[in-house]
Amino acid sequence: MKNMAEVVGATGVDNPSNVRRENYVRRVKQDQLKTYLQIYPRESPGALLEDKGIALNQDYWDDAGLLLDQLDGKKVTREGRVGPPYLTESPPYMAWAEQQEKQRARV
Repeated sequence: MKNMAEVVGATGVDNPSNVRRENYVRRVKQDQLKTYLQIYPRESPGALLEDKGIALNQDYWDDAGLLLDQLDGKKVTREGRVGPPYLTESPPYMAWAEQQEKQRARV
């Protein structure tokens, strides 16, 4: 929190909600500047739900949905690319969860 207060104070605004990415510039090449809004564009409301989001954000959103499906016990695949590792290999917590389910079934 202290660091955040320092950053907000250094930018010359009195409230963190007034820190806007279109007001800050970053040098991306020696002769090129971009605002943080150009580097990290905003999503329009509902874009991810409608599969109309920025490509990288849409991929993360879709992968998160696949993870939720996998945690629900559904078989998941990702067409067009390999996707995150949890689609091809079972994480350790899934084996633990399966053991817990078997123990509950015995009782």
